Amino acid sequence: MKRMLERHGGRLPELESFRVADADGVVILGKGVGDGVRASWADRDYFIRHREQPDDAIRVSKPILGRVAQKYIVAFTLRYNHPDGRFAGVIAASIAVDHFSEVLGRYDLGTYGTLILRDAELGLIARQPPIPDKVAGQIGNRGVSPELMKLYGEGARVTTYYTPVGADGYERIVTLRRMESVPMVVVAATASDDYLASWGNEVWAAFVLAGGFALLSALLGGGLMRQIGEAERSARALAERKAQLQTLIEVMPDSIRFKDADGRWLMANSVCLRNFGLQGDDWQGRTDEELLARHPARVDRLARVHAYEDAAWAAGGPSRTEEHGK
Repeated sequence: MKRMLERHGGRLPELESFRVADADGVVILGKGVGDGVRASWADRDYFIRHREQPDDAIRVSKPILGRVAQKYIVAFTLRYNHPDGRFAGVIAASIAVDHFSEVLGRYDLGTYGTLILRDAELGLIARQPPIPDKVAGQIGNRGVSPELMKLYGEGARVTTYYTPVGADGYERIVTLRRMESVPMVVVAATASDDYLASWGNEVWAAFVLAGGFALLSALLGGGLMRQIGEAERSARALAERKAQLQTLIEVMPDSIRFKDADGRWLMANSVCLRNFGLQGDDWQGRTDEELLARHPARVDRLARVHAYEDAAWAAGGPSRTEEHGK
C-alpha cells in the first residue's frame, strides 16, 4: 500500500505526499510515516467534517502546518469507508505552500506588481514577491484592502478595481478571480509606477492573470482529482482487508497482535488487549516503550514479549515460544 501511494505521488511531482489516516485519525500510511513519527488528524477540521458527513466530496484545507511534513501545506482530502459504509478514515493529497509560491514566481507583473493566492476566507496562501517581514506577508493573514473585501463580499467572481494603498504601501490596479474547481482566489496587481511606464501593461496584467489561473487550474484539476480517486479506492480495499483480518483474529482464542518494523502496535485482538490491560486504551500506533510509560505495572510482561519479538527479528523468520500462566 505504501508503494502504491508513492507510485501515485510520483505521477504528480508537485505533491508533497499522499497520506492515509484511519477512523481514529491516526496517520498510518504515507511519506514520513513509520520513521518514529506518530501523528493524528483527529482534531483537524477536514477530518471531523469527513467523519460526520458521509459524502464523497473532496475538501480543500486552508494552509496548515503539516504534522508529518513539518511545513505549511494545503491538503486535498477525501473520506473512505468500510464495505458496509461506515467511516474508515481520510486520504490526503498535500501540496506544499512553497510550491504555490514557486508557481506564482514564474510570472512578472513589473517591479512593484504582485500575484497572490488566497483561500476562500481570503487567508494568504502564497504571494510573489514575498514580504515575510510584514504581517501582511504571513501565511493565513486575511488583511486585504477595503475595496477587495467589499467586492469579494458582494460575490464578484472576476473583477478589476483600483486601490490607493496596498499591503506594502503601493497603489495598484488589481484584478481578482475566483477559481472554479477549488475554494481559492487569485489576485493580480500592477502598481501605478509600472502601469504608467507602458500603455501595454494592463493587457499584460490580464494575460499573466489568465496564464497563472490556467496553470493553477491544471495543477489542481483533473490529474490530482483522478489520483485522489485512485488512492481512495485502494484505501477502501485496504480497509476491507483490515476488517476481514480483524474479524479473523477476534475469533481465535490466542493472543494476537501485529506490529510494524518500528515496533508500533497496528492491530490486536481482544484476548491480547485483555492480557495487557489495554482495553479502551489509545494503544494503536504506539511502541512498547510508550505503553510502558502509561502502564508501568505491565513492565515485566511487556519486556518479556519484547525480547521474544527481538529474537524473531534477529532470526529473520518465525520464532516459537511458550508461556504458561500460574
